[in-house]
Amino acid sequence: MEDRVLRLSTGDVHYLAAGAGPPLLLLHGLGASVVTWHRNVEALAARHAVYAPDLPGCGDSTKPDIAYTWEDGERFVSEFLDAVSVDRVGVVGNSMGGLLAARLAFSRPERVYALVLVAPVGLGPELPFLVRLASLPLAGPLLDWLDTHVPHGFMRSVFYRPDMIEPQVYGELLRVRRLPGASRMLLRALRNGANLRGLRRHLLLGEALRHVQAPTLVLWGREDRILPVRHAYQVAEEQSPVQVRVLPGCGHWPHFECAEAFHREVIPFLEAAAAQERTKTVGGTV
Repeated sequence: MEDRVLRLSTGDVHYLAAGAGPPLLLLHGLGASVVTWHRNVEALAARHAVYAPDLPGCGDSTKPDIAYTWEDGERFVSEFLDAVSVDRVGVVGNSMGGLLAARLAFSRPERVYALVLVAPVGLGPELPFLVRLASLPLAGPLLDWLDTHVPHGFMRSVFYRPDMIEPQVYGELLRVRRLPGASRMLLRALRNGANLRGLRRHLLLGEALRHVQAPTLVLWGREDRILPVRHAYQVAEEQSPVQVRVLPGCGHWPHFECAEAFHREVIPFLEAAAAQERTKTVGGTV
């Protein structure tokens, strides 16, 4: 696994690269960084060429003065894939990274051969009250400060069992959240994506997910405190081509908190999608 930096239109982008094989892109959620994939890169890199970037404004990537809309995110992903010379990719996205992954698969189907959505934003308007409150101009900065200064407040919302998470992970999450420009990114993205009623309607995936061509797996932690697990059950009822798995004993980062169970579901799914991709390529349809 290598730490790398490349220069894009948004500035410097820090990312992890590991492994060889069918390319796989990992997209973290809002306010997080590549640390979210700390327990996954090695296992996935045994079969894939893995790329895990710090999204613009997050982690150790540049904090550009932009609006931080999902359109900005989609442009970034396309530019990043071009820069690392990847045409088609499997995408795994968590939370807001899941929304970005799904939007990319819908609008640029030629670039995505497999889609894994891990507790993605966009399957319903519901958001936690504090997230909705943080979209307000005056409340947002105060809540952001409390989130990074109240001991383990962030951990209690993300993880079902925060006491089982290594202290250095918490320290890394706090470090990147406190970097200059990180709060500006977070608050702008929240205001663009949410209001007091919840997720803004234009970000709801709904019909877009029904038209995604790539094989799709939706995976959720049963004890998610940020986004309700009923979103996963609704997809299971409404989106017949989409596979759905719910992992018990996991919060909003099931890929981290329940990494082994996550790998048991995701790795075979990705292998099947990659095999299907190879068949299409040999047949001349890609």
